[in-house]
Amino acid sequence: MIPIGDSARSRTFPYVNIAIILTNFLVFFYEVGLGSQVNEFIFDGGVRPIVLTDFFSDPGRQPFQTPFTPLTAMFIHGGWFHIFGNMLFLWVFGDNVEDALGHLPYLLFYLLAGMAATAAQVMVDSGSFQPMIGASGAIAGDRKSVV
Repeated sequence: MIPIGDSARSRTFPYVNIAIILTNFLVFFYEVGLGSQVNEFIFDGGVRPIVLTDFFSDPGRQPFQTPFTPLTAMFIHGGWFHIFGNMLFLWVFGDNVEDALGHLPYLLFYLLAGMAATAAQVMVDSGSFQPMIGASGAIAGDRKSVV
């Protein structure tokens, strides 16, 4: 099912939700402009579970950005359907969560939900070298809090 809207109306303007959506699109447009270098961008900014787990066992062996990838990966998407699908769900559900929590708590909740989803996936498949990208985990946390 594809959501096109909801009946709950927000009492406040969803500044943070709109900023998150715009940031995701800005990063995606940056990706599109990278051309043949996009794979390197995804490998550097996405979460590669084996690299992240290796970082925690021996921090000196991994690149500087490794501990930040759970955050950066939330803003990287793998294609037009990926970003439009994620941002549609965020647009429909995120404003209600922001309205219920408040602006700053919503931002923190969104980021923590995304990092928790990343942690869960890394625990399930810690040996994977494939990068995990996208905002699905953060958005699923938002959506679950409204239901």
